[in-house]
Amino acid sequence: MGLGHLAGAVLIGSGLMVAADWLGRMAAFPYQMPVGLFAALLSGPYLVWLLGRGVSSGPGNTT
Repeated sequence: MGLGHLAGAVLIGSGLMVAADWLGRMAAFPYQMPVGLFAALLSGPYLVWLLGRGVSSGPGNTT
């Protein structure tokens, strides 16, 4: 894993948390909702997609 992958992961993760925080503050204004709720809603479909890819598409696979 290179330095570029790490920087990309940091940028995507921080962007996700900023978006989740903004949605938590604006969804039911003037009340605030938990950031974790929106983080799960935003990242859950991506996790399901990653799990659906299976083991055969991981690194080191030559097929």
